[in-house]
Amino acid sequence: EEFLLDGQAAGWAAGTTVTYRWHLTRWSMWLAARQVTAVESLTRLLLRQWSASLVENWAPATRKGAITAVRALVSWLHREEQVTDLASALRVPRVPRVLHRTITAAEVRVLLAAAAEPAEHGLTRTAAQAVCARNRALVALLFDSLLRAFELCALTVADVDLTRGVVNVRCGKGGKARRAPISQEAVDLLRAWLAERPATTCIKL
Repeated sequence: EEFLLDGQAAGWAAGTTVTYRWHLTRWSMWLAARQVTAVESLTRLLLRQWSASLVENWAPATRKGAITAVRALVSWLHREEQVTDLASALRVPRVPRVLHRTITAAEVRVLLAAAAEPAEHGLTRTAAQAVCARNRALVALLFDSLLRAFELCALTVADVDLTRGVVNVRCGKGGKARRAPISQEAVDLLRAWLAERPATTCIKL
């Protein structure tokens, strides 16, 4: 936890802290299963055995994230003079570049049509209409802006400039900010959602 706090103080993005904690928790569970509970017990052999154990079940990108997190921790422990220099025992694997399938405009139209269907979960007519407006706005926003899911979830109403057709992403990957343009159709759907949006003190979109 002190390592993660130090990283936050150095300016890590919130997503980095969450990812590192996830990987380090699983690493500590692996160590505990082998009765290793003190940093003084860490060895190069132990780190290499853990790294090798990831190959069978984890994809290269996940392995890279895990090894990067553990390397960062053991490097920090070395700087804190709690262990010898162990980071070099871990090699970060190369992740092959893969062309991911992209969604088509026709598929987006199908999603928008599905999002327009009222939910049948005991909602009032007004609440169902609001859900439809929200879902259609989110589909259009994601398709136009290419935002990541966590970036979308972090948006506030103030981050969306409907006059200019721009979304301000204040905390993107790596903590970097950027602007993403959106189409007039997405602007119209966002206006429709904001008109239906229930009165709330929440600033989230």
